[in-house]
Formats: sequence, structure tokens, C-alpha cells
Amino acid sequence: MEIVLGVGLNVAGKRGIDYYIDNLIEWLAVLDDKDRFTVFTYFFGGHAEKVRRLPHPDRPNWRLRVPRAPESWVRALEDRGVPVVQTLLLAGPKPAVYHSLSGLLPRLSGVKTVTTIYDLCVETDLRARPEWRPGMFASRAHRDASRRSDRLIAVSQATKRDLISIYEVEAARIEVIPTGINPRKLKPVVDPAVLTAARARYGLPERYIILLGPFEPRRNAESALAAVAAIRSDASDFALAFVGQDGAYRRGLEARARGLGLGERVVACGYVAEEDFPAVFGGALALVHPTRQEGFGTVSLEAMACGCPVITSNIPPVAEATGDAALTVAPDDVGALAARLLSLVRDPALRATRRDAGLARAALFSYEKIAARTVELYERVNAGTA
Repeated sequence: MEIVLGVGLNVAGKRGIDYYIDNLIEWLAVLDDKDRFTVFTYFFGGHAEKVRRLPHPDRPNWRLRVPRAPESWVRALEDRGVPVVQTLLLAGPKPAVYHSLSGLLPRLSGVKTVTTIYDLCVETDLRARPEWRPGMFASRAHRDASRRSDRLIAVSQATKRDLISIYEVEAARIEVIPTGINPRKLKPVVDPAVLTAARARYGLPERYIILLGPFEPRRNAESALAAVAAIRSDASDFALAFVGQDGAYRRGLEARARGLGLGERVVACGYVAEEDFPAVFGGALALVHPTRQEGFGTVSLEAMACGCPVITSNIPPVAEATGDAALTVAPDDVGALAARLLSLVRDPALRATRRDAGLARAALFSYEKIAARTVELYERVNAGTA
């Protein structure tokens, strides 16, 4: 079976979707040596550098196909129904299955299609605005891909419910396959020297909690700052590590921290390299992540896999991931968040309990299982039995 994986690339640095794509491709290559895979996308500017950054397993049944084409031009024509991708960029024998991992689906004929949908946060944001009216959509391209694809992969039951209610997708066309953890990359660090070196590399003290980017309103770091301010007289021996790329919103959060009297505690780590995740997460007292919107609780699982205790929100997509392994609060309940945080930073035994529970929970979401379910879906879609 010929399978094309349509990928994108976040040129500013890897985010959650990029890690999902990398890990899925890695484990598809490990598990499936009978099917033939093509990793496909297209770029114009900075073409060679972008191609270098794409995942490309060194296996005989894998190839990389990245024609040089202007993204905006191709997408504009595709939006108007012109099948540029199939007739020009993917010209040749038709694949059996095209799996869009970017949420955008080209115009394809005679090809079975699968699209992964991570969340519909942009749509729920739009629906909360006064200007929203029935029939308005924040991303018509994603809605179109969801309605045209033969099968959809939703990364959570919550995303599946949103697809049904917002995009009016039939439930029978949606398969829930979560994102997860790559145990080759995310695991506890046991060498104290590695932990010490990571702290030095990112300017971290011995005791710190993590506020993780990308920093944007839905991640609700404001509640975390307010909670830390509420307990600063009871627990003053830890720092706030802002882990994520710089930007106007993050700088605004840093200014807010200074206004709350927390300026001396703030450490701006910037973007943490993938190979340093285990040491940075594993060396923290906790990840504090009172997010209001997610497609799935992947951030919490990643921290747990590294041995980091997690305090996060109790919203359904996150709860699907964390189960009872994390300490949870309502996103805007600053009092409850402060109480949870104080108990965790004060109590080593509680941190150890949460650490062990988190490791066990994260182990349930391995990419080996996720890739196996994805291959099985390709087979059913190709056979017309999905």
C-alpha cells in the first residue's frame, strides 16, 4: 500500500503538532516495513533548510518529496477547487491513502483520505465573541478538510465532540487516537550531573516550577502567577521558569509578575531544545498548567514521562490524558491552585507520589501503540471497511 503523509513545518520552532508528526513517523517506520510511505509537503522560501528539518526515516520503504512551490499560491488555488497538489506536486501513480497531518487536505480524486484534527480552539474562541453568528467559521479550510476526509483522527473524545457539534461531522467517520509519549526521548534523568548541566544551560536555580509556552491567552499563565503571588509569604524558595519562545505576550506575563512582586523569581529560559526536555522537566518541582483550552493533555503527559509532578486544569481534554495522576483545579480557581501548589512545593512525599503516578500514566500513551492503531486505520480505510 502506498501512503502519503502530508506534513507541515512550524518554521519558528517545534510545537506540539511538530512533535506528534515526528514521533508518529518514527514509530510508523519501526512498525511497518511492508507499506511504502512518502513524507510530502511543499515550500518556496528557505527550501533547502526546511527540507533538512523534516522527518525522514532512513528506511528503504520511505521517501521524502518536497517540491519547491509557493505555499500561498498553491493553497489559494486549492481553496478554489483547483487540484494543484495532485496534478502537479504529487503527479504520478496515485497513493492508496493520503494522511493529512497538517489539518489541510488537498483536492484529491481516487485516493482515500485521513485527516488528523488536534483541536477546534480557534472555533470555540470565535463562538465566544460578540460578532459570531451561525455559519461563521474561523478556519473554513479546516472545516472543509474535516467534511471531505474519508476518516478523521481526533486526538481526544473532546475533539471528537467538537467536530460533531461545530463542523457537523458524522460520528462514524471519526476515530479517536490520542497523541502520546515517545519513550526513547522522554524519560526520567537519573544522573545528577545531567540535571545540573541543564540548570546551568538555561539559568535555572535548584528549585523551580515551570510555566510552559507557547504563551497565549488560552494557556492561562495569569492564574498561575496569581497563585504564586498568593503563597509567596509561605513558600519563597522557588523560581518561576518561563519555558518557551520570547514574544510580546510572554513579556507581558513577565511584566505582570513584576507587578505582583515576583520579578526576582522569574527566569526566562526561552526555547528548550528537545534533547534537554527530560532534564529541564525532570528537575522541576512541578509543571503548573491551568489551561482553559486544549485538544488533549499532551503537555502534562510529556512532563509526567520525565518524572515531573503536574498541576493542571480539570477540563475534559486534559482529564482524558492525566486521569488521576495530576493535581487538578478549575482553570480560574486561583485559590485552589495556590493551595495545590503550596502543598506540592512543601511536601517531598507528595511530589514523589505524583511523580510515580505520572510515570505510570504516561506509559499508557506510547507512540508504539498510537502508530499501530494508525496503520490499522490505513488498512481499514484502504479496504473500505473503516
